[in-house]
Amino acid sequence: MVKRLIECLPFFQMSIVFDYIQKYPFRTKQILGISYEQLQLLLNCALNRHQEIRARQEK
Repeated sequence: MVKRLIECLPFFQMSIVFDYIQKYPFRTKQILGISYEQLQLLLNCALNRHQEIRARQEK
């Protein structure tokens, strides 16, 4: 699920840190200070906000 979200956010696509987190999700807390689940929620919120802004701009 996170992988699909990341594909929508190009600035993450080449991220070494993101690749590492995808491979070792249990290390997310040590790297970012938030859990992997919290990261997923954050990315979902960012994607939703991005889509809202794009929809508003297209009107």
